Amino acid sequence: MSTLVTMGCSFSQGEGCYDFSLGDVENDFINFRENNMDNFLNNCIGSNIQERFGYEKFINYAYSGSSNESQFLLFFNQLPQDENVTIIWQQTFWWRYFQLIDGGVMDVGISSEWVSLSIKEKIDKFNLSNEKIDIDARFENLLRVQALHEYCKIRGWKLLIWSWMRDEYEHIIKLFPKFKSILIPYENQFDVDMRLLPKEWVSKLPEDGHPNEIGYKMISDSLCDSIIKNNLDCPIPNETPKYKIQIPNSFIDNESNPVHEQ
Repeated sequence: MSTLVTMGCSFSQGEGCYDFSLGDVENDFINFRENNMDNFLNNCIGSNIQERFGYEKFINYAYSGSSNESQFLLFFNQLPQDENVTIIWQQTFWWRYFQLIDGGVMDVGISSEWVSLSIKEKIDKFNLSNEKIDIDARFENLLRVQALHEYCKIRGWKLLIWSWMRDEYEHIIKLFPKFKSILIPYENQFDVDMRLLPKEWVSKLPEDGHPNEIGYKMISDSLCDSIIKNNLDCPIPNETPKYKIQIPNSFIDNESNPVHEQ
């Protein structure tokens, strides 16, 4: 059995693919979103890659708002039980961090006070520019990519990475030239203010900030085309897709994040 694994944040989870008949979006968004989890899974980037390249099984570890570090921890907390595995890891924003709270993981962004204070300390105490801080954050995360890469070599698995942020290819290659063999060259046209894009490409929820089914299909097709064009080491098994599984974010609350499997 061939297995495709994807890791990432909400953009890889498939958020933005909504069926408005599945709840009260205005008065009960939490349950409305939960009711749409199968739509996220069926229309996300990984599901489209599964269909195009013919992976029998697809497992999605991505979840909304996650940092690269928490994605890494979630993956190793719930490792796939399969042998023939290909992993495609979407790198999210470098300025997302995580912290442990009572044994659980909480992802936070630059708007969080402790993150902004940490950055300010680096600027004031070490006289670092924002550019150097950004490079340090990239480098720290790419060390985790390196760890997963080495683990995949031991297991005989394949690993590819790509960045949601456009124009990241050269930044990553400069820091880790050897990643050229696993980095998908991709300039993401959706890494903009979604209000500037055609309405038929993006979520129908105002200010949602995510693609819809059409948008995710465009992204996945572009990634597949780049993989083929650049002759990257990514299996194309051409098997019949049978299984789609969403891994819950067990770090926060297992009960509110059930596994969605089809």
